[in-house]
Amino acid sequence: MLLIQRASITMLYKGSCHCLAIKFQVEAEEDSEIENCNCSICAMSGYLHLIVPKGSFNLLSGESNLV
Repeated sequence: MLLIQRASITMLYKGSCHCLAIKFQVEAEEDSEIENCNCSICAMSGYLHLIVPKGSFNLLSGESNLV
């Protein structure tokens, strides 16, 4: 029996909060599970959610806007 293991491809994704005051970058596998948000703002805007480990998250700007 031959087992072939597919290599996972890691991608960098950029995102932001709704008002763009906070910008970030995450590293995740290309085929990660992305979820739709059911809040009214995301539903109207088409925003998607990707949950990643803390070590895969990099805050690019807006630290002073975090509460």
